[in-house]
Formats: sequence, structure tokens, C-alpha cells
Amino acid sequence: MKYLDPENKGYVNFREFSYKIRPNMTQEDEFGGSTVLPYITPSKNFNQKETLKVKEYSLQIHNDEKKLRAWGNCKLLNCFSY
Repeated sequence: MKYLDPENKGYVNFREFSYKIRPNMTQEDEFGGSTVLPYITPSKNFNQKETLKVKEYSLQIHNDEKKLRAWGNCKLLNCFSY
């Protein structure tokens, strides 16, 4: 009842009632913004973090490729001096 009648008047008029009780009210706030993100859709923060990881992985792969190419072109005695 505190949600519908925060002032403890004991009643609410139709305007107050329809403002608080509306379709999708469990999924949207009072302004129509989403309050629940689907668990199968990653959030913007998650996507940004994963994008940074991809850049880090690409850099690491590039560095490893350089090491392997250098190792493949070296003489047997010099191969283990990175």
C-alpha cells in the first residue's frame, strides 16, 4: 500500500492509481525506462569489457606470432633466447 499511497491518506484517486499501476510495471520504471535487462542480452558494460579483451587478445596473438616466426628462422643454438 505504501507504493500506491505513500502519504497514508487511506485512498487514491484514479489518476494516482493509473500512474502507479500500468502495463509492464514490473519491467519498466515510472518514466518507461527498462528496469530488467534480459539475461541473454549482454549489457553495454559487458560489451565494452569484452571489446577491450578482444584488443588485448589480438595484441598478444600478434606478439606470439612474431616470437614464433623469429624462433622458426633462428639457428638451433639461438632459439631459446627471446
